[in-house]
Amino acid sequence: MIPTSEKSALNRRAAFASIAVATLLFGLKGWAVLSTGSLAMLGSLADTALDLVASLMTLLGVWIAAIPDDDNHRFGHGKAEALAAMFQVVLISLSAIGLAVRAGGQVFMPATVADAGDGIVVSLIAIAATLALVMYQSYVLRRTQSLAIGTDNIHYRADLVLNCA
Repeated sequence: MIPTSEKSALNRRAAFASIAVATLLFGLKGWAVLSTGSLAMLGSLADTALDLVASLMTLLGVWIAAIPDDDNHRFGHGKAEALAAMFQVVLISLSAIGLAVRAGGQVFMPATVADAGDGIVVSLIAIAATLALVMYQSYVLRRTQSLAIGTDNIHYRADLVLNCA
């Protein structure tokens, strides 16, 4: 059995790793949008911005969940993880709706891409970084069974499939 303090530390590190990957990808995709003019990359940038917000909420959730019991919370603060997970589900749903609307608009008004090579390189980096994050989160998840990290992991697995497509 893994000690609670070690579980909390692993969960925080996984959340920080998620924030680091989202920040890296936000910067790279922002550059790719400017260099390519790609609407697909713009959609990916918007998704990455939401990923960053979701990752920050995951960190907040696991951080609060690690706070010990007190007079106002006799059973601890563990529900914060569930709230962070729920927030992520709502954010992912809104992101999916927004991207679907944007893609529908693209069907009627196609855009041209200036330099597809830059976008492809950024997409390959995104795939590698996301794969590394998913593998690390899976390791943490096996050790901690964190609901928030589990939701974040599912979210990034979906992003990985999207980036590969």
